[in-house]
Amino acid sequence: GITHSELIDAPDLSDILGELLPCLSGKIIVVHYRRIEREFLDQALKARIGEGIEFPVLDTLQIEENIQKRSAGGIWNRLKGKRPESL
Repeated sequence: GITHSELIDAPDLSDILGELLPCLSGKIIVVHYRRIEREFLDQALKARIGEGIEFPVLDTLQIEENIQKRSAGGIWNRLKGKRPESL
């Protein structure tokens, strides 16, 4: 993860929007937990330019959750006490 000390000298988002937005345009962004990633960027843009953003994402946490659900085998395995591993 990103630490507070790494952010001390980081530029403000408004200073790099001209560089960031073209990088996102037409792309599917890989994230780990879409609700945090999308909401953060949307709120940050609303605060700086008065307009939010929506963009497609591939959520690795959702993929892992889907794999875990399939590996647990549904209700039969739950009745037998088999539980998916922690995400």
